[in-house]
Amino acid sequence: MTNKREFNYKELRELLKDFDEVEINDLCAYLENLQHDKDKEKNFKCKWFSFLTPDFVAKLFKKANSDGLWIDGKHIVIENRGGKIGLSYNYIAYKNKLLNVYPEAKIDFDVVYKDDDFNFQKKDGKVFYSHKLNNPFSNKDSDLIGAYCVIKINTGEFLITLDRQEIDKIKSKAKTSKVWNEWFRDMCLKSAIKKLVSKHFNDIYTNIIEEDNQGSNIDNPIDIEEKIKTEIEAIETIEELNQYYKDNKSKIANTKSFIEMLSIRKKEIKDYDNEVINKYTDLINIKRPEEAEELIEKFIKLPISEKLEIFEQLKGE
Repeated sequence: MTNKREFNYKELRELLKDFDEVEINDLCAYLENLQHDKDKEKNFKCKWFSFLTPDFVAKLFKKANSDGLWIDGKHIVIENRGGKIGLSYNYIAYKNKLLNVYPEAKIDFDVVYKDDDFNFQKKDGKVFYSHKLNNPFSNKDSDLIGAYCVIKINTGEFLITLDRQEIDKIKSKAKTSKVWNEWFRDMCLKSAIKKLVSKHFNDIYTNIIEEDNQGSNIDNPIDIEEKIKTEIEAIETIEELNQYYKDNKSKIANTKSFIEMLSIRKKEIKDYDNEVINKYTDLINIKRPEEAEELIEKFIKLPISEKLEIFEQLKGE
């Protein structure tokens, strides 16, 4: 894939000139990492970086900033979810939002493993709880049995728990298993605080939850083997998806969920491909209007990997 991946940082800084310089520096450093980071095969990890424009990134930044937060590449990142690019917030971002509104808030959350002792009691509106880690240095994800979040502010105290069954259900609805597989504990913590604030502080989290929920799909089947789901999510073309179906249909017990999962991935692939075509069409009509029609016709027939490479080259012209 070509090394030419243009982005106008000067224009972005101009669009955001009225915001905090430290926050803008964090944003630009994060974007540069997305722009240049490569895998072992020397291919760019962020294949969709070419879709980012200064205007679009500025809009995302302002959206996060409206909640007193900013895109730092750690607690708030830009994600591509099946062709739709948006913001993703981790549990620290959720905590920081609450502290912006309630500086006095006491926030505690953790995961619970099978050997831990965990007890809680609520009396006269007050939350009392204890969590003893009996085996803190040898816990595995498979031993995790739940998560909890406690929030105490001047006007009330709140506690939410999630058992392992609820956690697995939330994970199964995610657009991608990759983040959950790599950061399982962190995603459990995020799920706990998200559940609590959705119930008790929904008025101040409306924008964040609406944006963050785009990473979930309530139609995603929850009774499909994790290995199969991960393999399907890694497929990038319709042809490969059809071949995967032929190779595996006789091995799958739950055929209905298998086909449903394939259908969801097929739609994501088509949506992503259409997005690339639309972006290319807009740009080619500006840069090469005299031959645009012919080039678009050829472009549509190419594999997605070649489309992305040609689009990046066109942006850099």
